[in-house]
Amino acid sequence: MNLFIYAVPVAGLVGLVFSVFRYRSIAAADPGTEVMKMLAARIRAGAMAFLRAEYSVMLGFLLVVTGLMYLSGLSEGSHPLIALAFVIGA
Repeated sequence: MNLFIYAVPVAGLVGLVFSVFRYRSIAAADPGTEVMKMLAARIRAGAMAFLRAEYSVMLGFLLVVTGLMYLSGLSEGSHPLIALAFVIGA
């Protein structure tokens, strides 16, 4: 049991370090021809539009569920900070 207390944060840090190295290698790569750059810009614009729509829906869900968790925690004797943990996880 005690091993997991240390293994989980270490695994998270290893993942973050790996992500930084992968980002740097991809950012240093040649962006390609003008056609490739144009396609990349269009894909990026579409991805950003999708993320904006997804985050707006998720925000509404997050607010409703967090409010219900907070109120449930107050009435049932469990700790209301569980709702805060849910927000941080989301």
